[in-house]
Amino acid sequence: MPRVGDTGINIDVITNVDITTINGIRFDILQPDMTTTSWYSGAAVSSGNGRVRYTLSGSDIGMAGQYVISPFLDYSLTKRFHTPAVRLQVHPIFQP
Repeated sequence: MPRVGDTGINIDVITNVDITTINGIRFDILQPDMTTTSWYSGAAVSSGNGRVRYTLSGSDIGMAGQYVISPFLDYSLTKRFHTPAVRLQVHPIFQP
């Protein structure tokens, strides 16, 4: 379970979409305080189920609560879309 401020944790999302020809990945985020942000530098992971990965860094998870993560896949100017969202629960640092 990730805690506020953790870094280096891989967030993997299985999209069930063919990602062999993907040009870019962005992770659109709804944060616990209902503000939005985006995480960049996502990577495609070689697998048969369209797994995409983002590695947490800096202050990506700066507050406790539920994050909703929606990967945005960019194939070309005419083929770009969001995959279904997933939820990530982030816990306070001092939760026993």
